[in-house]
Amino acid sequence: MQFLPSSTQRLVLEYIRDGGAVARSEIAASTGINPGALSRLMRELIEAGLVHEGTRIRAARGQPPLPLSLNPGAAWSVGLSFSLHEIEVVGINFAGTCIAERVVPLPEGNAEVILAQCARLVRALVASGPQGTQPPIGLGVALPGYFNHATPPKVETFAALSALSGLDLSGLSGRFGLPTWIENNSTAAALAEFYHRPDRQARTLGLINVGYGFSAGFIVGGRLYRGRAGNAGEIGRMYPRGTPRPSVLDLGDTLAAAGHPVTSTRALADLCADPPPALRTWVRRAGQQLAHAMNMVDLIIAPDELVLGGQLPVDLAHMLFAEVSAAQMDRPDRRIRVSQLGPLAAAKGAAFLPLYHGFAPLTGTAQDQK
Repeated sequence: MQFLPSSTQRLVLEYIRDGGAVARSEIAASTGINPGALSRLMRELIEAGLVHEGTRIRAARGQPPLPLSLNPGAAWSVGLSFSLHEIEVVGINFAGTCIAERVVPLPEGNAEVILAQCARLVRALVASGPQGTQPPIGLGVALPGYFNHATPPKVETFAALSALSGLDLSGLSGRFGLPTWIENNSTAAALAEFYHRPDRQARTLGLINVGYGFSAGFIVGGRLYRGRAGNAGEIGRMYPRGTPRPSVLDLGDTLAAAGHPVTSTRALADLCADPPPALRTWVRRAGQQLAHAMNMVDLIIAPDELVLGGQLPVDLAHMLFAEVSAAQMDRPDRRIRVSQLGPLAAAKGAAFLPLYHGFAPLTGTAQDQK
């Protein structure tokens, strides 16, 4: 049976996830937990295999403290996402490190064809045993599109995935044989960005996610901000479909018209190595549009970090980021960075969902509760 941490233990686990190897004294000082109570909580977490003690850290005086860190082998989870041309599946361990990944073309056909392919991918990844015989604790699914308010919930998604539009999402757990969490792809990608952020003091993060369309995902006070029905961040409506917009679909149409059709993320990455004029022109225009969108997001929520990413090859993300950085933006205190997670950010964020819901604080992190 999976260990069920208390709310205080969730707080401690999140602090360790943020800090890496940390001493008990640091945890007690930062969380306000009584040292005696903390010792009991830590003993339970260590006995459950979620946390392990490292070698002693040298101190200027006194007994050197034992650093505590997450045990990567304690659990693992699976994430599933969709791009314009592909299905992506990844596995991550308890420490958040990617331990397996698979990417296959998105099949043509109805919902049964697509979901059957997804189920085969998930089963194959689980059968490959990235953590021995240990089964994953759950599956996260990142879906592009708009969640409606129906009961049961359904999603309206892009043309290549139109077969899934109107699908009853409440039945997905049964299809995969795993506890399943479903999230908007931008929100899922924001979760991955949050757990991989270079500034561990950042508590609020905004992600501008460039994919089939473009949208935003938010972490506020260390927690997912989902909005009404999970639809927070629908900023793509600034540039309606059918008009020039900063999206992978728009880029694909632009390149195809110029004689450079791309049918996979890898093909797009290869094209970025020696960008044709059509790609450079698109980057200049899309970069200006993204700069405007990021400016609006920053003015509304003023996040500690604003990230440009999505289902983009790393080189293309950097090209767009250069255009965004060059744009005139009137907030010198703004902190903007380009994602380093690459086109699998949504899949990795989806894989974090079971860990997030099972082990993260219910109402915020230690820093937010002080």
